[in-house]
Amino acid sequence: RDARHVTLSRDGQAWQEPYDALALATGSLAMRPPVPGIDRVGHFAPDSADTADKLHAWLAKRPVRGAAVLGASWEAIRWAQALQARGFDTALITESDRLAPACEAVQSTAVAQA
Repeated sequence: RDARHVTLSRDGQAWQEPYDALALATGSLAMRPPVPGIDRVGHFAPDSADTADKLHAWLAKRPVRGAAVLGASWEAIRWAQALQARGFDTALITESDRLAPACEAVQSTAVAQA
């Protein structure tokens, strides 16, 4: 932070970019896949604090033991970790062949092994 630069990488090449102010935007957007029944009660796309609050309240009122998180993005990984930390049997389900597919393969492998 004191150096006022960030290291970026793409396709195995790394470089540094200076900055005056830094804002990190993940670009994450919750998407509902075309799965029959996805809009039933108990299916959430936690894309906002309001939806996350609704999910939290819903879980507090029901004897839920397991959860499935659809996706492999950093956001999906964090949701799966949070649910698992709260004691839910959690599955992370993805069509991708790796976690965090927007990252380079070496980073995705490190995430999967963590």
